[in-house]
Amino acid sequence: MRRSLTALIAVGITVLSLATGATAASAAPNAAAGPQDFALVIDQFATSGPGGQSDQYIQIQNISQAARTLSGFSVDAWLSQSVRALSVTIPVGVTLYQNDVYVIANADAFSGPPGVVNQYWSGIALPSRLGLCLMGPTNARVDAVATTPGTPCQMGATPAAAQPPGNAPDAVVRHSNTGDNGRDFHIGFRTPGTPSHVDPF
Repeated sequence: MRRSLTALIAVGITVLSLATGATAASAAPNAAAGPQDFALVIDQFATSGPGGQSDQYIQIQNISQAARTLSGFSVDAWLSQSVRALSVTIPVGVTLYQNDVYVIANADAFSGPPGVVNQYWSGIALPSRLGLCLMGPTNARVDAVATTPGTPCQMGATPAAAQPPGNAPDAVVRHSNTGDNGRDFHIGFRTPGTPSHVDPF
């Protein structure tokens, strides 16, 4: 896996203020047409952890057998249909091979393990009830998961379970890829840097 240098990335990270309720309706993702290609998925994410409320990360996995580029992709966090709280753009040159993962973490309190983070954000703690969209370079939605209704990121009839508050070493973990968040994710042990076992169906 060709990892970018682990650093605090300022360029390409857009943070919209939660306090002002800034909206970004024009940036709402275009839903992917047809079935998922079973390649790049949001593998797991945590909205709290042993390090506190800001001990957060989002992990992407390549579950296909071919190398996949993440150059120019972004991960967007939505609080509603029109309020985007965070957008992290992945730099050029990132390639994931089979079962490789890419970890984006909150620099304010990420508790590790050390050496697994590819990219950081800072200055904002994500709530447990949100939507996460993995976006391609053309603003097409590649994968998504929501733990609350009413965001542009929910896939399927029901959202995934939100991570309970507290400092437990948990995460919202994918175990299948059916296209329904409520079926595909469960609360499990957090393993940033280690791919989850994802059944393709």
